[in-house]
Amino acid sequence: VSLELGGKSPTIVCHDADLAHAVAGVIFGIFSSSGESCIAGSRCFVHRSIYEPFKLALLERTATLRIGNPELESTQIGPLISQQHRASVHSYVTLGLQEGGKLLCGGKIPNEPSLASGSYYPPTIIDGLANDARLCQEEVFGPVATVFAYDNLDQAIEMANDTDYGLSSVISGDPAEAAKVAPRLRAGMVAVNNWGPAPGAPFGGYKQSGNGREGGLFGLKDFMEIKAISGIPA
Repeated sequence: VSLELGGKSPTIVCHDADLAHAVAGVIFGIFSSSGESCIAGSRCFVHRSIYEPFKLALLERTATLRIGNPELESTQIGPLISQQHRASVHSYVTLGLQEGGKLLCGGKIPNEPSLASGSYYPPTIIDGLANDARLCQEEVFGPVATVFAYDNLDQAIEMANDTDYGLSSVISGDPAEAAKVAPRLRAGMVAVNNWGPAPGAPFGGYKQSGNGREGGLFGLKDFMEIKAISGIPA
């Protein structure tokens, strides 16, 4: 049995990250597919020295995203899979605010006539939460991101690993620094300065993110039976 399951993927933005590149990566990581992705970067850890300018840039860029009919080329954020799932996503946002989070954008079911007939939900960003809040630990599977400030990489790595899931991302201006962080993340995949797995690379996670791998030679092994023969004279 090979299982590809959920995620609560962290994105670590290092102090020397290119701000525009980092914002673009975070937005793609959480809002593509309307957040309905196991590898969605729903927890964003940003070095405190760039936290405020990063947050401002993230909110400005998020405000430009166009929600609408997925059949239109201009649309960037389509609907969720169902009204029932949208209610679940919204309930998590409500819970996050009850847990002490501060709503930075989104968080309200659209009432525009053009969106009334679909299960649309706006890109939502919340800060001010503790990493052990339910919104930060349970998979929402929607366009909802939580952002945190950290003081050093040890702290960021500890918070990133503090989850039942195991998928991750690192954004740094220094590839050598990112290369030191990646092995310390308890995750089946670590994307450095990008999001998602490389083509042909084994796809899968640690812990409650599943077992087994898809893609490449590792993916083929799940369809094979291994036989060991011993004791035959040379």
